[in-house]
Amino acid sequence: MTTKTSIRALARLVDVREREVDRLQADMAGKVALRQRYLGNIERLQSLCDGVPQTGSLQPLLSMNSAGYKQSVAEMVATHRQELAAHEIEIDLARRELALVSRRCEVLDQVLLRQRSIVAHGARVSEQKRQDDIAVQVWGRAP
Repeated sequence: MTTKTSIRALARLVDVREREVDRLQADMAGKVALRQRYLGNIERLQSLCDGVPQTGSLQPLLSMNSAGYKQSVAEMVATHRQELAAHEIEIDLARRELALVSRRCEVLDQVLLRQRSIVAHGARVSEQKRQDDIAVQVWGRAP
């Protein structure tokens, strides 16, 4: 494989990795937004649960209804907290994956830059040698 071909292939690979990083970042943003929704829902449900009046001074039927409502809302809060905990584990795993893919992409980008630098240096050396050869020829013909 020639140097230009390998550089083109490496550039395509870097491009693919960058798109993968972008996709993972978008996925992470969605997960963070979902986390925020969970937190907002938990807060609103908790305020609903806290807003239920004490059952001691109410009529027995209303008291049972209020207690059942409060228990249902408290169970919903507990369920949301469990789902939030599982979701935060997913966020942590996604964050680790994003960091790993980002590092791999950065390494490939550095390799690509190094290869391009090597090719550019080779071109400069070749051009300098050509200029030196021309100078030697001109100097050899000088009277």
